[in-house]
Amino acid sequence: GVQADRAVLTKLVEGARVVVKFPEGYEVLPGEDVRGGRGLLGRSKGGTAIAPDRLSEGGFLSDLGREQILNGARKCSTFDVGYLGDPMYARPRTYEIALLVDLTVWASDWLNQKLGLVPKHEEASDEGDAVEKTDELDATAALMLKRYREGKECYEAWFRFNLRFLADYRNLLFVALLVIVSKPFR
Repeated sequence: GVQADRAVLTKLVEGARVVVKFPEGYEVLPGEDVRGGRGLLGRSKGGTAIAPDRLSEGGFLSDLGREQILNGARKCSTFDVGYLGDPMYARPRTYEIALLVDLTVWASDWLNQKLGLVPKHEEASDEGDAVEKTDELDATAALMLKRYREGKECYEAWFRFNLRFLADYRNLLFVALLVIVSKPFR
């Protein structure tokens, strides 16, 4: 099981320390506590995360963070990366019904427009829509900046309707279960 795997890994790491003659206190896997089972992306012994340095606004990597990753001093986790753009317009998740996602996003937009809650969202495309730069890197950077601003705007809105939760099959199953259970009480 997991405990046996940890024991084998601990023994392997200790053996590697002896064979390679690492200095005392050297961490074979930085931030890794094999006995604690935190995984490669755990926390270092000092309690600080081993994530790379980021800019305060938007969570983008700073130049130092990029250098830390390239040098192998820091690691990235998928959990450190947030969605770039308005989450209501994200691609359908595995727990959502794609057809219902399209319908609920359309209904949310229509309702928000009719009530004047948020300005109309431009359709986002992956080609960099209104960007007319010849340099592909500039177009990608401009698209990322546009998506970042869209995401920031959606969180700054004081209120808006987001009916996307209706596309989640778990919610639909729960409602169906409630209807079935409540039927005998009518």
